Order: sequence, then C-alpha cells, then structure tokens
Amino acid sequence: MENKKKFEFEFKYVKIGLISSDSYYQRKLTPTVKAIASDFDWNKFRPVVLSRRDDGSYWVMDGQHRTQGAFLALGAEEVIPAIVYYGLTRKEEAEMFAHQYDNVRQLTKGEFFKAELFAGNEDIRKFKEATEAEGIECDFSRRSKGDGYIVCYGAAFDVFTKVGEIPYRNALSVLVEAWNGEATSLSANFVRAMSLFLSTYSNEIQTKVLKLKDLADALKNVSPKEIEREAKLSRVGGVTRYAKQFLRVYNKRRTTRRLEDRLS
Repeated sequence: MENKKKFEFEFKYVKIGLISSDSYYQRKLTPTVKAIASDFDWNKFRPVVLSRRDDGSYWVMDGQHRTQGAFLALGAEEVIPAIVYYGLTRKEEAEMFAHQYDNVRQLTKGEFFKAELFAGNEDIRKFKEATEAEGIECDFSRRSKGDGYIVCYGAAFDVFTKVGEIPYRNALSVLVEAWNGEATSLSANFVRAMSLFLSTYSNEIQTKVLKLKDLADALKNVSPKEIEREAKLSRVGGVTRYAKQFLRVYNKRRTTRRLEDRLS
C-alpha cells in the first residue's frame, strides 16, 4: 500500500442496517454467510473494519461475510463491534482491503488444534488420545516430518470424524504394524487410503476373510517409498491409487483369500 498517511479510527458499535458493501472492490458473498448465521456466536465474532465516508455512511472493508451473517441472525437493528476509519477515499478503502492480510499468517492446522485442545474441544481430545493409543505421537506442534509422529492433523482428524474411533485406530494400527511409524506411512495419503481400504473390505474383515495382521504382514514386504512411487505412476486419481497399491501387495503371491478390486 503506497499511501503511508495515518488515518483516524476508533472502536465503536454500529447498527448492522447502516453498513454497506462496495461491489467495486469487495468479494462476492459465499455460503459462509449462512454458516455464520446458523451458528452465530458472539464469543467468536471479531470486530469488522469499516470506513465512514464524508456523507456519514459506513462501508465494510473487512468482515463483509460476518456482517451479513449477523444481519441474517440478528436483524438490521442490532449493533456489532467495529473499528471505524475516517477520511478514506474509495481508492484508499480498496487498497486497505487488498492489503489487509499482508502481515497476517494463517494458523496451521496444528496450531489450531492445539488451541482448541486447550479450550476444551472434546472431539480433538478424543482424536489425540485415539492416535496416541496406537503408539503415535500427536502433539500438534511438530511441523517437520519424523518417524513416530503424525503431522497430517487435518486429514487424520477428518478420517477420525467420518469413520469413528475404532475404524480410525484400525487404520493406524495396520500402518504402524507394517512400517513401525515410518514418517511416509503416516502421511495424509496413507492414512486416508488405509481408511478407504478397510471400509471397502469391511465385510471381509467381519467374516475373517481379511485379517488386519495378514494385511500388515504383507505390507512389511515393501517400503512406504515404493508404495508412494507406484501410486504416483498410476492413472487412478486421489487416495484410491494408494489403496490399490495396498491391494496389489496384499494379493501378491496369495493363493487363498484374495480380494477382488472394488476400490474406486
């Protein structure tokens, strides 16, 4: 932002119905607005940033979605907290909007989960405990890869949430049994692919046609790097290509209890 002059501002509460959005520089609204409205929480509402123009009108520079979400949840007569700037031209508003995040670093997944854990989020506590019950470190602070640590927090938590604790732990158990916590085997692709594999063949697991120990023992014969290399050569997309490598290795040299390819 080239303009270095210091603008006057103050913190105040502004009636929602008085706040407008300038379509010349603002983004289009997304479904986030409805999400904010449906789960509106004052404790999570950050002050919006407004420009008060010479005619007395208020224009949002940061917080358009929050403003509209509050409007849907509370109505036009409610007031919301705002940092209000004075004396900006429309060009200066647009420049401030464009550069508002220049010096802001988004939280990593680990930082987010660490804060939520401290705040008492039960789902994240259970996720951490389930992960560590399989002998894997989950401290939400390690960003670099290392054996015995899980750092794909977002992907792993997504699997945990979707399939439940026991299926999630089964997936980790096979990976740990096969490769003893080797870093690549605890990546997002491997965790998601193992969950997909076990859910696809859940009937075979229940009927003992497929035993998790047999799967882990078969995978011990190849390295995670080989699985990764072969998966990347596959024409199949997404994590399915990794799951197909698990199937290939499991079926190799097996004369009984072979599995049909139902992965897609």
